[in-house]
Amino acid sequence: MRPVHHQADPQELGRVFDPAPVAVALVDAHDMTVRYANSAMRSITGCSPMELLGRTLGDVLPAAVANRSALLISEVRRSGETFSRVEVEHHPTADDDRHVSLSAWPMSSDGEAPSCVVLQLEDVSDEVRERRLRAAMAEQLREINEHLLIAALREQELTQMAEAANDAKSVFLAMMSHELRTPLTAIIGYEELLADGLSGPVTAEQQASLERIRHSAMHLLALIEQVLTLTNIELKGETVQRERFTLEQLVRSVAVLISPLASEKRLDFHVDLADGDFVVESDPLRLKQILVNLLGNAVRFTDRGSVVMDVSREGGMLTFEVRDTGIGIRSGDLQRIFEPFWQVEQRSTRRVGGSGLGLTVSRRTAQLLGGDVQVQSTPGQGSIFTLRVPDGSRRRDTAPAAGPPEAPEGPEAPEGPEAPEGPRLAEEGTAGGAR
Repeated sequence: MRPVHHQADPQELGRVFDPAPVAVALVDAHDMTVRYANSAMRSITGCSPMELLGRTLGDVLPAAVANRSALLISEVRRSGETFSRVEVEHHPTADDDRHVSLSAWPMSSDGEAPSCVVLQLEDVSDEVRERRLRAAMAEQLREINEHLLIAALREQELTQMAEAANDAKSVFLAMMSHELRTPLTAIIGYEELLADGLSGPVTAEQQASLERIRHSAMHLLALIEQVLTLTNIELKGETVQRERFTLEQLVRSVAVLISPLASEKRLDFHVDLADGDFVVESDPLRLKQILVNLLGNAVRFTDRGSVVMDVSREGGMLTFEVRDTGIGIRSGDLQRIFEPFWQVEQRSTRRVGGSGLGLTVSRRTAQLLGGDVQVQSTPGQGSIFTLRVPDGSRRRDTAPAAGPPEAPEGPEAPEGPEAPEGPRLAEEGTAGGAR
């Protein structure tokens, strides 16, 4: 409300202040008595304007408000200045706190010390509570943000520590794998020399012992190769060697390794290949490694029934679907099987061996090729592992195909008797294949 500077005229004051929504009173600057009050003063004092006339501020206002108002009026009388929104807190009851905003300006324009002062009083309790609530919420938000920042920094620190530890682990595994592979390769070489009779005749009993040595050494070498592949992927040391080859070449090179393993367990094994002449541009050794891992697992975890691989392509992607009628996997373990060293059978007396790295390596290798490995399974009925990778979108008639990928010596090649011939492939969806 704008100050009014002139001599006190009750009628003029009534025209100006009676419609005001806030309490206004004209107070004698000497004895602090009320000379005029508008109707809104009732909300502050509980008295009508007529009841307030001639009474002092100490009689009609709470003590804290009256004392602060008297000081403010004295200051206005002394300086002739206007004071606005001076807040005063008072407590009508022990559980209630109220806030009043005081404004005061002189009622004179002749340059002399004012004899009367206009006092404006406004209950701002709700405004103060809202302001305090906003301040409390802002402080709470600040504390939350501070805690979140600390947690984020801690998480970042822990992540960096975990990454450093994982890198150290990978470097250690890679170093140890290399150190183990060197003497192991020498053992395999000496076994081959002995088996070939270069050091003298070998009896049937000695040949059997040498075969057991070779079998164990190759098994260890396969585990070491899996560890090396995983650590190289984790350390970003693996690269893709893209070549062009036909689907039939790839599938036959895989099937010739799996067929004898399936035959040994009397499992039905066949491959459905719709377009064997299609030319793929990818890394044949890595694709072969993934497929042999998936098919080798299917054979190991299937005691009776069949293992089937369907090969198809669509939209620039190759799909290899490996189905078995094995023991299956519980739904809660479907993603855990891709974790390093995790196996469905965690007991010390596992029926099926392995390092627990095959599926980890397979998925990460597939992702390295731009694809992925997914799984569906029903316990007691079997599993379906699906490998999808880009096909390179090239045909045999646009470029010559490279030769078939060589059989890997590491984890890609499951142990088993060699097959005299590769399995027959089912072309264009027809039934057939190795049994």
